[in-house]
Amino acid sequence: MRLHNRIVSLTFDILTAQKYTHVRCPFKLGCFDKQLSHLLPCIRVDQLGFLNNIPKMVQMIVKYEGALRCKVIHEPTGTFFPTDAPLDNNGKGEVVSPTDLCAAALGSCMATIIGMQMEKLSFDLTGMRVEVQKEMSESKPRRIIKLNTEIWLPMKLDDKAKCILELAAKGCPVHHSLSPEIEKPICFHWH
Repeated sequence: MRLHNRIVSLTFDILTAQKYTHVRCPFKLGCFDKQLSHLLPCIRVDQLGFLNNIPKMVQMIVKYEGALRCKVIHEPTGTFFPTDAPLDNNGKGEVVSPTDLCAAALGSCMATIIGMQMEKLSFDLTGMRVEVQKEMSESKPRRIIKLNTEIWLPMKLDDKAKCILELAAKGCPVHHSLSPEIEKPICFHWH
């Protein structure tokens, strides 16, 4: 019972410190596994050093600054950047648009997942380049209709490594999160 109370207390402290003040459920003996399994996915940072540090949620904060410009803040790090409406949609187009960020998210996610998979096979893909061309609809509603991706690899790979790389690119979380209505062709340029 002491261990149960201590784990519950530590879990609650972590969640409260991470702004999960809505977590107020009472803990009952005998239901501990279900209660803990409900709360653990909410923990974003392993402050105690004994849990796997696998972020499940990240908060992005968007502040509208007027004139169709927003400030986007990555809450965990405090880093920020502006967005603008594009020129063809009443904006200034001075910085990236929200749909540009969608294309950038796809490209950087693919590069990251490919990098993870290839590092496991001891390949260094430093210098890999990913380009994503975004195509918007001409009719209403305004939306992305195609994200054409090209990936240039800095080295020669055997057929097995190429297959792993292609599966990694298509398996990135952003690729899976985008609507199936968006065309997402991928072209690989092998060294």
